[in-house]
Amino acid sequence: MRLNRFFLIIIFLVTAVPELAAQELSVQAVVERQEVYVGESFTMQIQVEGDDAPLEPDLASITDFTVQPRGGQKNSSSSISIVNGKYTQVSRHGYIFNFSLTAKKTGRLLIPSLTVNAGGKSMQTAPINIIAKKPEESDEFKLRIQLSKEQCYVGEPVILTVTWYIGQRCDDIEFNLPIMTDQRFELVDPDPVANTGDKDKLLIPMAGREIVATRGQAKLEGRDYTTVTFQQVLIPRQAGIFILPEATVACKVITGYQQNQRHDPFGSFFGRGQQPVYQQVVTPANQPSLKANALPANGRPANFSGLIGKFTVAATAEPTEVNVGDPITLTIMLAGPQYLKNATMPPLGGQPELALNFKIPDEISPGEIQGHRKIFIQTIRAKHAGLKEIPALKLPYFNPESGTYETALSAPIPLQVKASRQVTAQDAEGLSLPSLGRELNAVSQGIAHNYEDESVLIGPNTTLTTNTPGRWWLLFLIFPPALYILLLAGRYYQNRKSRDPQGHRARKAQRKFSTEINKIKTANILRLEECLRQYLGAKLALAPGAITYKDVQPRLQKKGIPAEILNELKKIFDQFEAQRYAGEHFSENDFQTTITRCKNVVASLERSLR
Repeated sequence: MRLNRFFLIIIFLVTAVPELAAQELSVQAVVERQEVYVGESFTMQIQVEGDDAPLEPDLASITDFTVQPRGGQKNSSSSISIVNGKYTQVSRHGYIFNFSLTAKKTGRLLIPSLTVNAGGKSMQTAPINIIAKKPEESDEFKLRIQLSKEQCYVGEPVILTVTWYIGQRCDDIEFNLPIMTDQRFELVDPDPVANTGDKDKLLIPMAGREIVATRGQAKLEGRDYTTVTFQQVLIPRQAGIFILPEATVACKVITGYQQNQRHDPFGSFFGRGQQPVYQQVVTPANQPSLKANALPANGRPANFSGLIGKFTVAATAEPTEVNVGDPITLTIMLAGPQYLKNATMPPLGGQPELALNFKIPDEISPGEIQGHRKIFIQTIRAKHAGLKEIPALKLPYFNPESGTYETALSAPIPLQVKASRQVTAQDAEGLSLPSLGRELNAVSQGIAHNYEDESVLIGPNTTLTTNTPGRWWLLFLIFPPALYILLLAGRYYQNRKSRDPQGHRARKAQRKFSTEINKIKTANILRLEECLRQYLGAKLALAPGAITYKDVQPRLQKKGIPAEILNELKKIFDQFEAQRYAGEHFSENDFQTTITRCKNVVASLERSLR
């Protein structure tokens, strides 16, 4: 009987060995939709089967679209089936790359075949055709772009102003300004202006950074609109006539409601189970043109630093009564066009009269914007006594109004320079030179012996305690090792922090979030949004200024965050957008409720990310 059982067990083990089903390698590219508007973003996925760790695909061949990576995640599964006593184990390995694409122009566009390296093989995706339609302006939304001038010179700053007119509540706003990445221009933030208040300040993610915008009210074509306005400084890098590429802003508007098909026992209480129906709206902008002229070579000063506009220069010095070689702090104030961030001072060593009488180091401060001026600090030293003034500073610039090079002059600064005298030991404060009672005696044969008398010896009654102030000597014995231990602990903490700065930042994220959120005393929804973005940026190694829900969702999903937490986070971001763009009012009670929701989401994320 035991022998029969033994053979039955052997037979069962042999037949129960799972049969592994092989999986073939494959790759395909799929898109969210194949008809889009110019400026409208849509999702493209590259789906890999048979390998859960493929190499990042190269998308440089995609030229008809701007491409923004949106992360990726594994797509693996395992199952076992038993048919007639036969076990079959099926393991599927895969990976999905997510990208956001935006059409640059109208017409029939192509996503070409893409190369993907997976499982040690190089495979190709099939090409995909996309129909890109021209967006049309509606009465509810309008987008306008203005330039401060229609004609300029290469290197001359031009202020670009973008205004979005909003006539209806909307969500999921996304600006698309191809000019931001146009290599023919340099685009930078304008100089800081007076703060208009947090309630009017908006932060718009764009081109990998955040643009500061303001919300307001304006009338256009006889209708009142809520407006979102921001500016950028446009600096052409080459000469020519340029038509700015078409800009768009996409958003979703509610067109109605439909009955929720799922059974909702609380439907009668929460909106009777109705769900909003959204429609994607893409609004195009006008396309102004700009003519950029080359700077003339005729008459260009040798020390021209690239300043274009109408400039003035002033200077002050401190002190003005010095000895030869004493440092003099020279403060140079530059004023001119609206944009001064890129304005630089030519080296002062290039001014002959100043260089002749003063020592001028090569270093000069980079300059700081203060109001409508840019301030530079330079230290100089007088070379000669008797100098009566610091000569006028000469600042060459190109005046676009006259089309010629001109020079701005500062007023000379009166100065008194005295001759320096040699400093001796007798000038040292509080120091008297002792008389040397025991000198070396020089004799004709050389240096004689130096003898000391008994006065140099310690008296017999002199003890250690008579020269030691009580028990303070114990403190001097304990202090050095205690200080060493403190320094050693600080060094260890600093090394740990420097080895893993991102990990240190992530570990402190929740504590910093709690500290900052407790500082909010009024219903400041924008400050609350900034706190949440700072937390997510620290936890996910992202720049907090450009964080949207679309940025964090794939990363959190990849880390296994439950869907209910992600849904709550999305609702919070939607609420932030409603306030920022549509001017939705939040009472103090609503604000406190939103704070509680943010705290709960952060607490849930902390538990899930451990």
